[in-house]
Amino acid sequence: MGVDGRIPVKQDDVFPAGLILMAVESSLNFNAPRDAADRQERDKTTGERVWQVSCIDLAGRTGQHEIKIKMTSPHQPVPTSPAGEVGVAFTGLEVVPYVKTSGSGSDARHRVAFSYRATGFAPARQMASASSK
Repeated sequence: MGVDGRIPVKQDDVFPAGLILMAVESSLNFNAPRDAADRQERDKTTGERVWQVSCIDLAGRTGQHEIKIKMTSPHQPVPTSPAGEVGVAFTGLEVVPYVKTSGSGSDARHRVAFSYRATGFAPARQMASASSK
C-alpha cells in the first residue's frame, strides 16, 4: 500500500526543538487575475480559504530556519500563543511531499521537497530544555 498525498506526523518528530510563531497571513493565489477582488488561495478539496503560518524552526538546517505551515479556515486562525514566543503547537499536522525542480532543460535538477499543512492551533506548549533531555 502506498501513501497518497498528505502524511500525518507528530509535531515533536518533525520539529523536535520547537517553533517560534512569527505571523499568520492569507496565502495568495498567484494564478488569480491581479485585479480580482479576492486573490486568497482556496483549498482544492474543501474550497475554504488558505492561511500561511510563518514560523522559525529552532532546529532548522542552515538557511532553512523559516518554514510556512498552511491551514484552511473560513476566517483567519487565531494562535494560542503570541508571535515571537517559543512553543506554538498545531493540530492535524501533515507533511506533503512534492518534486521541486530547479533549472531547465538538460540542466534541470529534481529533488523531493516537503510542505506542511495543519488543521488548527493546539494549546501552546512549554518546550523541554536541552539539559532535561
